[in-house]
Amino acid sequence: MRHSVITDLVTGGLDLLTVALLSGTSVAMIERHYGHLRAEHAAPALATLAL
Repeated sequence: MRHSVITDLVTGGLDLLTVALLSGTSVAMIERHYGHLRAEHAAPALATLAL
């Protein structure tokens, strides 16, 4: 359940510091285990900004 909540928070765009604080862990751990989720969502987000 914890993994699912953290995954939802990260993919929902919440900043990693807040995710770490809410989950009682470090930003480094969140980046290490969930950072790939941010990268997957970065490209579509950037594409919407492209002119």
